[in-house]
Amino acid sequence: MDIINDPYTKSDLLSTLLRANQEVNASFSRIPADQFFTQSAEGWSPGENLVHLIKSVSPVGKAMKLPRLALTGMFGTAESPSVRYPELRQRYVDALAAGGQATGQYVPQVEAVPPDPEQSKRSTLDKWNEVSERLSSALQGWSEADLDKYVLPHPLIGKITIREMLFFTLYHNLLHANEARSFLNDPILTI
Repeated sequence: MDIINDPYTKSDLLSTLLRANQEVNASFSRIPADQFFTQSAEGWSPGENLVHLIKSVSPVGKAMKLPRLALTGMFGTAESPSVRYPELRQRYVDALAAGGQATGQYVPQVEAVPPDPEQSKRSTLDKWNEVSERLSSALQGWSEADLDKYVLPHPLIGKITIREMLFFTLYHNLLHANEARSFLNDPILTI
């Protein structure tokens, strides 16, 4: 299944973001609660993957709600035009290949097996839905021009425009949805 087809306009970004966020929810929802917090041989448990997404998406949604003047004061403005989705995705893939990984605030801290796995899974999914909705809502308040004018820092690839941060968010969300899908032996999404 192909969810991302080089979105660029605000309208395309919003519709693709909504589809991607629904896919994240659906992919993680299908994992049984008794397995949701079980670490895989490769690393994080499904629950930790979802907490990582929450920790990654939440600051983007919060930043996009800030006044534009505050964003300029904290991070400056773009010095070059936004790249397209495939180029941004490749920059991130290259950063990962060079050894980049989540650190600090983006590393999930989840109990190995909580006392009530079903309730903990539901709570984590509810938080995901809240955070992903906040980002979609924030995007609606942005103009096409402002998506290319303002920047945010990315820990692996540096300052990128808001549009590029949304490209990253799309790719990153679906990358982790694929982790959930592989846990279930479901077909992997083309992202």
